[in-house]
Amino acid sequence: MRAADEITPAETTGTADPAVGDAKVAPPPSSTLPVPTRKELLEFQPDAVVLEHRSLPGGARWTLYAILSLITSVILWASLAEVDRIITGPGKLITTAATVVVQPLTTSVIRTLDARVGRIVDAGQVLATLDPTFSKSDVVRLKERFHGLTHAVDRLHKELDNDPLPPPGPDASQAQSIEYQIYTRRQSQYRSKIAAFDNNIQRLIAKLETNHHHKEGYKERVAVLKDIEAMYEKMTRARQGSNLKLLMAREHRMENQTELTRLDRERKEILHELATERANREAFIAQWMQEIGAKLSEQRLEKISVEEQLRKAQRLNSLVTLHSPVDAVVLDVAKRSVGSVIREAETLITLVPVDVPLEAEVEISSKDIGRIRIGDSVRIKLDPFQYQRHGTLKGRVRTVSGDAFTREVLGREEAFFRAKITLLTTRLEDVPDDFRLLPGMTLTSEINIGKRKVISYFLYPVIRALDESIREP
Repeated sequence: MRAADEITPAETTGTADPAVGDAKVAPPPSSTLPVPTRKELLEFQPDAVVLEHRSLPGGARWTLYAILSLITSVILWASLAEVDRIITGPGKLITTAATVVVQPLTTSVIRTLDARVGRIVDAGQVLATLDPTFSKSDVVRLKERFHGLTHAVDRLHKELDNDPLPPPGPDASQAQSIEYQIYTRRQSQYRSKIAAFDNNIQRLIAKLETNHHHKEGYKERVAVLKDIEAMYEKMTRARQGSNLKLLMAREHRMENQTELTRLDRERKEILHELATERANREAFIAQWMQEIGAKLSEQRLEKISVEEQLRKAQRLNSLVTLHSPVDAVVLDVAKRSVGSVIREAETLITLVPVDVPLEAEVEISSKDIGRIRIGDSVRIKLDPFQYQRHGTLKGRVRTVSGDAFTREVLGREEAFFRAKITLLTTRLEDVPDDFRLLPGMTLTSEINIGKRKVISYFLYPVIRALDESIREP
């Protein structure tokens, strides 16, 4: 074998014959001159020959091996390694309880509006004040009506029980004075009517007594006249008296008998009139009491109705000042100003309670909804706090809406679903001690829906290209 630095004369020739390198070269003649080395000979050769006979650098060979090894390792790693499949969606924090809606019960004018969006309010804090003119006038009117009915019911109770009604004092109300005047007039009317009945009854009783005395007198006279008639009749039969005297005695007896009969009929008529007058008296008393009872029942029912209306009016009047029922955050305030009119049951202020657990409500694109399952883990990044510094919250998908919602984006409708996420952690890092999550905070959710091989990111585009490329459209 030749030395690495030796070269034959044939190799140093500049012949362009390509077969020279393959032909056998005769051994050089014996000479005493020194044989030039390969390096010395290459110094006088063209650049192409120099490059052809240069030895391959070791670094290039190892670089090739390293690249091949790297490609093999990457393919192997991509085939084995997995990454999380994440679906992101914007959202906000909401309460698990329903929002509190503050609205007026009647149409009114806004006098003050103290609520501001985002402000934290305490329970009982004034949010707005309405004009109390109409509600206050209703309260005053119903109070007067209620007081009048109260005194009317008291007066009717006194009349029904036949009890005296005490006169009103110097500080008595107008309604009380009016009811006392009505009571005195009605009592005077009642007494005069009863007195008239009593006078008629007494007159009839006196007439009955007179009739009784007359009747008793005529009874005695008839008895005497009967004896006289019997005597005349006996004397006439004995022919000791005149028949004329008998007839005269009989006629006189019959006249008294007729008068006695008339007195008896008159007595019956007087008794009938007396019974009728007494019945009329009792009927008047019963009718008077029945009218009082009916009026009392009517007034009592009206009093109850007015009392309920008064309670309602007082409640409405108390609601002219709208208070916060719970500790909450003002979520929304209607676009109204002081002096504007707000209609009945129109939402003026919307509150979100702060003492109830929070959850996240996020929007999921319709193209991703098929991969989300209840129970998937979620990482939540709050927009007000940089997650690189303050960290993230952990959650879990609780519910997914059963139907899609739509919104208009750039002139076209876009469908999305809503998912609610239960918060597993509620504390962030490097925040003040009084920090707390507030409803309405915006966030970005990252829902982990599983794992995926890294190599699929390279294979799926190729598979799709092969599947969709060579075919008719």
